[in-house]
Amino acid sequence: MKRALLWVSVTVACTLGCAGSEDAFRSTVTQRAAFDMSCKDVSVQNIGGDSYGVLGCDRKASYTCVCMYHVWFSCTKPVCTLDGTSNPATAH
Repeated sequence: MKRALLWVSVTVACTLGCAGSEDAFRSTVTQRAAFDMSCKDVSVQNIGGDSYGVLGCDRKASYTCVCMYHVWFSCTKPVCTLDGTSNPATAH
């Protein structure tokens, strides 16, 4: 019984931690993209795994995120790097 309760507790914590990482990544990408693109109005969406796409001011960019530090299954130090940019009007 104790083993089953521990398993449920770890599963719930991991699930919450994963959601917490996504929120941390989205927040970091929003701030980075606004700065990198010199655009205050950016839209961020998850495009698969730890990759995020950003649209704003007639430009788009993609970022890849990793969590550098966890506390109790929650990401406390997200790091997101710019993959590349292009103009949506010229993208195919």
